Amino acid sequence: AENVKIVTDSSNLIINASLKDINLLGKLSLKKFKKYPLKLDITARPFSFNDLSSFVPSTNMLAGKADLHLIADGEFGKIQIKKLKVRYLNTRLNVVGTVFNLNTPKKLFLNVSFENSFINASNAAALLPKYNIPDFDNLTLANVKLNFYGKPVKFKTKIESDIGKGKIKLDGWLNIEEPQLVYNFKYNFKNLNIKKIISKKHRSPYFFI
Repeated sequence: AENVKIVTDSSNLIINASLKDINLLGKLSLKKFKKYPLKLDITARPFSFNDLSSFVPSTNMLAGKADLHLIADGEFGKIQIKKLKVRYLNTRLNVVGTVFNLNTPKKLFLNVSFENSFINASNAAALLPKYNIPDFDNLTLANVKLNFYGKPVKFKTKIESDIGKGKIKLDGWLNIEEPQLVYNFKYNFKNLNIKKIISKKHRSPYFFI
């Protein structure tokens, strides 16, 4: 299919896609799509996460809209992301990697990397509103290198980034399947001015002791 336009109340997509070896005369079952060759070229301006959660229920904690351009190919159950550019509010992401189990959305698994990305930390609060993430509006991460390994809602990650004149490294895991965020991180800071990052409304009187 070429230049297929999909317009909903909140999304606008143009899709170029091919799915080979599928037997349209047989009984269609998403689970059987695993080995089917797939190519995708998708542009969305914008794409609403509400529409995504209709197909992948595990993403229903995500809110808002993003612009994106995706180029990917491989097998339906193991697709290689050659290029994924995402713009969400003031955040810019460049992603490559592999997505597993599109044929069984409940088992969706990602092994992806972010390169040369820019993240505005306050956007996390907008993306995940149900978790009451502090809105660190002074925190921006530039030249972000990030590895993501796991399910969309339970994963391991490593992050390296510039923050102003400083640097930060994080290594740990995050679980957002639970009613409240569960996480464990090791971190390393260099030349980081915490007071400039965390506004007075988020500071504990014991934070800088």
